[in-house]
Amino acid sequence: METHPVQEGFYVILLTRRNRALGRHLVSLGTLTFQYPSGGREAVEGALRILHGKTVPSQVTLNSRFFTRDIVAQGGEWVP
Repeated sequence: METHPVQEGFYVILLTRRNRALGRHLVSLGTLTFQYPSGGREAVEGALRILHGKTVPSQVTLNSRFFTRDIVAQGGEWVP
């Protein structure tokens, strides 16, 4: 049985203001892995704040990281 390496493409999708696709642009080819939080911890923390009568932010931003072969040992890079 042969194995073939998989190459991933990273694309930017261009959208209109009504979220209709205008096109796509290939940014890079290679292996890229993302790590992103599920939001479960933030949801539970928010629910507990509500139960205790505290204020809850209307928007919660979850940070993500990306990894390539060159930066995996460093723990990836944060996505701005």
